[in-house]
Amino acid sequence: MGAFDLSHATPRAEITKQLAVLNAEIALLKGEYNALSSVSILPNEILVQILSGVQDPTSTYPNPLLVLTRLMLVCKHWSEVMLASPTLWSKICGGWQYRSNCLAVQLARSGEAPLLIKLSRLGNQFDGPTVLQHTRRIQTLEIGGSPRYVLAFMQDMADFDFPILTNLLLNPIERASESEDDTASEAIFPSELFDRIPRLCNLSLSRINARWETLPPLRSLSLIAHPSAGSGPLPFSMLVQFLQSSPFLDTLRLDMMIAEHAPEGVQQITLSHLTVLYIRDSIQQCEALVKLLDFPPTTQLQLYTQSVNNGSHVRDILLPIRRHLRAPGAPLTQTLVLQAPFIAGSIAHCSAALDEWDGHFMINTHPRNAPALRQILSKVLKALPSHSLTFLDATQAQFSRSTWKMTLALLPALHTVRLYVGAGGANLCDAALEMKEDDPELEEIAPFFEALKRLLLQRYRAQGQTLGRLTVRDYFGALNFERSEWADLVDKVEVAIGFADFRVEESSAE
Repeated sequence: MGAFDLSHATPRAEITKQLAVLNAEIALLKGEYNALSSVSILPNEILVQILSGVQDPTSTYPNPLLVLTRLMLVCKHWSEVMLASPTLWSKICGGWQYRSNCLAVQLARSGEAPLLIKLSRLGNQFDGPTVLQHTRRIQTLEIGGSPRYVLAFMQDMADFDFPILTNLLLNPIERASESEDDTASEAIFPSELFDRIPRLCNLSLSRINARWETLPPLRSLSLIAHPSAGSGPLPFSMLVQFLQSSPFLDTLRLDMMIAEHAPEGVQQITLSHLTVLYIRDSIQQCEALVKLLDFPPTTQLQLYTQSVNNGSHVRDILLPIRRHLRAPGAPLTQTLVLQAPFIAGSIAHCSAALDEWDGHFMINTHPRNAPALRQILSKVLKALPSHSLTFLDATQAQFSRSTWKMTLALLPALHTVRLYVGAGGANLCDAALEMKEDDPELEEIAPFFEALKRLLLQRYRAQGQTLGRLTVRDYFGALNFERSEWADLVDKVEVAIGFADFRVEESSAE
């Protein structure tokens, strides 16, 4: 074989050198050109503030580290500024896609900056110890995920001090693929940990019990009971003790937490800073807590009442609610949202909310049948400030025609309705068309109930006597309670006599 021709080696080397020089000059010119842009003349402090606005501390998608890394690739100047700014890396938020190496990178680049850490899917035994190496600079800590890792992390926290921690959330989440973890239902928050968090203001515990007498004064408390718990783990007496010690409480959320009945002789507790009161519990516990607290007219009141099957169950709790919604300073609400979906041919629940579901007021009930639905809805609507309600969202309200007639009659200021095509919307339209029609049968029935109401008021209420039970037998089936007007007459009698055991029974003549 002949020798290789090396005659072009020297020219190629010269060209390579010239390309290197030209590339260096191009990079220099690009730098000078970029320096003339308006963004480049911003002080580094201002640029950091702008870049920090790209992050959403409440979101874990997309990966926050990926967002920051993409910003670094814009130019060399941005990369240098970001790497020299620990606060940009101090908001660590990760979901299922977050990896341990991402956590390590952000912790390293955050330097000594105060940390906000939100890991919604703590899924291995390594992330917990990594986080606990930085406890002295954690301000917000929210940990969720597998009970195995979250509860182990909680126990390990008791060995560390958290001098600047103000917000703590622990949420062990059961996965559908996992069997029920017995330790999760018995998980107890280490009481000594409260002493290691001297600045704790906001606490949220899900499926975790505690020695509630050690609970410190807080600004926000959110507690969710474990589903397997037979009764609420928080005694009402200890709840009262906590509320009395927390005059600056801003948010209170209790989900199936309250045990026992309210103690007698407890004075009303004033919470002048309360903005949100969320309760999901039996109607008795909801009523007791609402009556116990004196809160501002601007407080958002969200009640998910259990065991509410008829109108008598909500009567007592609606009295303080009515005062709350009409108190001086209460926000003027114009929107009413109603929900009553049918599932498997029956009413799943009935909900009424002012503004939106997280608005000024919301109550959820579980009527057992259509007449009970009308009783509950009638009482709730009468407690609302109907004079200002001009917009009705009825997209999820599968009401009958008679129920809609009653509803529309109690909303005199209504001028806009949002509907979905379906039976509920058709029934509303038919009810609106029929509302002005005369009812000759009602002319016969109304005088009877008016006379009955006068008799009861003058014979019993005026003389301070009580009537234990009143039964009206409808021998001829004249009272058709599918007609809202008749149900409303009975409701007026029930309110007038002031006791719950009032019933109208269908009966054949004997």
